Amino acid sequence: MRDGEDNNCYKRFPQRDLILVAGRNCVGKSTAIGQIKETLRQKGVDCDEVPFSLYKTLLNKTIEDDGTGGKNHFHPVPGKPEPTLEEVLKGHTHINGNPPTEPFTTVGKTLDDKMLFDLFQSLSNLPYIKV
Repeated sequence: MRDGEDNNCYKRFPQRDLILVAGRNCVGKSTAIGQIKETLRQKGVDCDEVPFSLYKTLLNKTIEDDGTGGKNHFHPVPGKPEPTLEEVLKGHTHINGNPPTEPFTTVGKTLDDKMLFDLFQSLSNLPYIKV
């Protein structure tokens, strides 16, 4: 920080208040979000919800990966041993171009990184609060 520079970043940068609600399926996230939004609105605070399903996003990333050779995931086949890493890295294709979507297992961090990029991109697109 330079001499004479204001150290109050709240004055220099627009602000967002985020509440992230995460958890397992069927534990009350939707109920909690509804109650939080109702309370905020009663207090005169405008709020938006950005639904983001990590599983659905990861599933979509595996479908995209199928389109580029399927090297970042594999689909386990009942009764067959899991493929070796060398087999997975060779990629895979699907008969008649119809990819089986589930089950799938990701390999490495590529699909996870793409999924998290989409999450944070959606958060960065939220509107700034007006004060």
